[in-house]
Amino acid sequence: MEQVLDKKCETINAFLSQPFSKKSLDLINEYGTIIRCEKGQHIFYEGESVEGIFFVLSGMIKIFKSGLNGKQQIIRLAKPNDIIGHRGLGGKNIYPIGAEAIEDSKVCFIETQLFFEILRNDSEFAIWLILFYAEELKNTETRIRDQAQMSIREKIADAIMMIAKAYGIDARNFLKAQLSRGDIADLAGTNNEQVSRFLSEFEQDNIIELKGKTIKILNLELLKDKLKYYY
Repeated sequence: MEQVLDKKCETINAFLSQPFSKKSLDLINEYGTIIRCEKGQHIFYEGESVEGIFFVLSGMIKIFKSGLNGKQQIIRLAKPNDIIGHRGLGGKNIYPIGAEAIEDSKVCFIETQLFFEILRNDSEFAIWLILFYAEELKNTETRIRDQAQMSIREKIADAIMMIAKAYGIDARNFLKAQLSRGDIADLAGTNNEQVSRFLSEFEQDNIIELKGKTIKILNLELLKDKLKYYY
């Protein structure tokens, strides 16, 4: 499903936010692989054996886990410079989550053996990764706590805020990411009907404007107000 573009990862542009040493960057540039994924394609599947980790070069990717009823729960939205696939390292070495491109995307794949070699020899990056794990765990725990206390209306407002935070808002105040109603439902932990209902209510309240799949933020502060103390 993925298309390999090149055996060279464009390190200068792709890894600006990670503190790799020059030696690590050289190794990634030599042995990393750029993979192009079209919209809707999986980068990896939940339950697959871990072969390596990925850095997002461009595009938008959803990270999700399947529930007992087979319904997806989106747990994170990945953007350029983010790392994905790392949760499968250690233990049974299987990916406990799946990753799918929301739009055409490129990722740099680094095999597990190379990744561990970099960790053993690049202390600054290893420390960064520990702090990254800690921050991700804290954010996950906070989101689980908050969602348990949110109404459906608040969960949908929170989902819109998450999309805005992950991918931004353009000069015309439209969300840069065009997620389907189903994706928003999976992010909020609800269903399509509830998403459509409350998006319509937000539009009637002049908080957002709907144009097909695109959402224009008319009043960000009013949207935050729907979340009470969460933001």
